[in-house]
Amino acid sequence: MAAAGTDAPLPVNAAGELDLRYYQALLADLRSATSEGRAQYLAALKSIQPALDLFSELARESPDDPERLLDAAQARPTFARLRGRVGRLEAAGCEARKVLVQLDRLAAWPRFDPTLLPPLRFDALRLLAQHAHHAGDPEGALGLVQEMMAACAAFPAGLLVRPENESMPRLALAASDGVIYAIAAGPATLPEARRRTDEAIAACRAAYKREPESTPLACGLAHCLHASARLALHAGPGEDPAPFFEEVERLLIGKASALRRSSLPLVWEISKTATEWAGETQDHPDAAVARTSLDLASKFTVHLRRSGVGHDELRTQLGRLFLYKSRLACRCDERHKAGRPIYLALELLRPLQLQEPDRIPLALLTAVALQQARSLADLPETQ
Repeated sequence: MAAAGTDAPLPVNAAGELDLRYYQALLADLRSATSEGRAQYLAALKSIQPALDLFSELARESPDDPERLLDAAQARPTFARLRGRVGRLEAAGCEARKVLVQLDRLAAWPRFDPTLLPPLRFDALRLLAQHAHHAGDPEGALGLVQEMMAACAAFPAGLLVRPENESMPRLALAASDGVIYAIAAGPATLPEARRRTDEAIAACRAAYKREPESTPLACGLAHCLHASARLALHAGPGEDPAPFFEEVERLLIGKASALRRSSLPLVWEISKTATEWAGETQDHPDAAVARTSLDLASKFTVHLRRSGVGHDELRTQLGRLFLYKSRLACRCDERHKAGRPIYLALELLRPLQLQEPDRIPLALLTAVALQQARSLADLPETQ
C-alpha cells in the first residue's frame, strides 16, 4: 500500500513491517517548525499530506486497533494548524471536528489509556475556537474556550508542575485566547475573561516558582501576561499595561532568560501589541508614559531584528517605532535627537513602499515620516 499523493515505497523495519517512525519524526519536525510565510506552510502541508493519508488508511484497515486510530488523531491537528496558517480556516475546522470524533471513539475503547486524550482534545477545540472567531462568532469561540479549560482539568492530577506536562501552558493559552474573543464579543464578556486570566497568571506563577527551569511554564506565564496587557489596553487610559510588558520582557528576552532564542513567535505577537500601545501613548499628557511604552516596544522589536527575523512586517513596525521616537524627541524639546530616528525610519520604509506601492497603510506611514523629515529640515512642504 502506498500513501496517497506519493509513489515512493513506504518504509519498513527489519522484520518487514511498516515502520511509522519516519512519519512520526516528520510530524515532530513540523510541530516544532517556526517557518515564516505562506510558501513555507504550503510546503509543509505538501510534506505532511502523505503522512496523514497513511495514518488514516491504517486506521481504516485496522478498525479494532486503537493505536492506529490514535496515530491518525495525533497527526491531524498538525495538518489542521498548517491549513489555518495558509488561510484555509474552514478546512482546518473540518479537520479539528474529525479529531474530536476520533477521540470519542478512542474514549469508548475498553482499557484504552484516557490520559492520552485531553491534550489532543484541547488542540482540536482550540482550532475550532479560532475558526469560530475568524468566522465572526466570538461568542461561540468563548464557549469552546470553556471546553478547552475542561480539557486542561482532565489532565492527570499531580503532573501540573512537571516541565514535561503541558496542562499549565495550555491553560494559559486558553485564557489568552479567551481575552481575544472577549474583546471581539463585547463588554459583557470582559469581566469573565479578566477573572480567567488572573487565575491563570496566579497558577502559572506558582507553578513556575516551583519549576523555574521549565520553559513551557515560562511561555505559559508570558501568554497570560500578554493577555492582561491586551485587556489593560482595551480598558483605556485608566489601566496601565506597563507592568505586564515589563514582566514579559524579563521572562522572554531579559539577559538572564533561557528563552531569548526559543520564543520568537511569541515575542513577535507581544511586540505588535506593545507597538500598538506605543502609538496610542504618543499624545499622552505625561511624556514619561509615551517614553515607557516606546522603550518597551523597541526592546521586543529590536530583539527580533537582532535574532535574525527580517520579514517586511517587522521592518515596517521598526520604521513606525523610529517615527514615534523622532516625534517624541520633538515633543520633549530635544530636536537634536529627532533627526537620526527619522532617517532610520525612512531607510526602512521607502524601499518597502517601492516594493509594494499599492499598500495604502505603508504609503501613509511613509508619507508621515517624510513630513516629519521635512519639518526637521525646515524644508517647504512642497519639496
